[in-house]
Amino acid sequence: MSLELNELHEILLVKNTVSIDMQYRTFSALRRITNRFNFEVYTDGSRIEDETGFAVCIFQENNNIENHLYKLKSHNSVFQAELAAIHCAANWAASKNVSINIHTDSLSSIAAIKSASARSSFINNIKQDLVKIKHLVGLSWVKAHVGIHGNELADQQAKLATTTGVDTIIPAPRSYVKRLLNKLMIKEWNDY
Repeated sequence: MSLELNELHEILLVKNTVSIDMQYRTFSALRRITNRFNFEVYTDGSRIEDETGFAVCIFQENNNIENHLYKLKSHNSVFQAELAAIHCAANWAASKNVSINIHTDSLSSIAAIKSASARSSFINNIKQDLVKIKHLVGLSWVKAHVGIHGNELADQQAKLATTTGVDTIIPAPRSYVKRLLNKLMIKEWNDY
């Protein structure tokens, strides 16, 4: 059955005729039917004022057993935080050699991971790592703010991570670098 699920996963990710939401819901539902996951993991990213962070909340048999909180730099975006949370969860699974189903309310993160044409090396590194451990990781979209306990906890923990999380460095987004270069060029021009 495991081989069939991996094949279905590849088919669903390649087909562009099926919506992203349906692809991941279908894949996630099939994996749950086989009781393949040891852990359910909820991830979220947050930005409050100039502070950005993300959280990974790990559940086993509906019990929250671990939370990991990380604080990013002020130039990092919520989108990057959401992706970093998914990557962190996947790395946790790989380090423990356990199977997990990652739940995220970030459809844009799922779309970026699914995209064949990501320009960002940050996204491409995440994609490569996920491919290496695809037998351990499922990825599911969940609707935000509808009372799903794990997702609500991840949301609260991500907000907390913006101030108390472990400092973590990920590359600045391209938009930030462009904005910074533009400001520097204007300053140089005005000072000339």
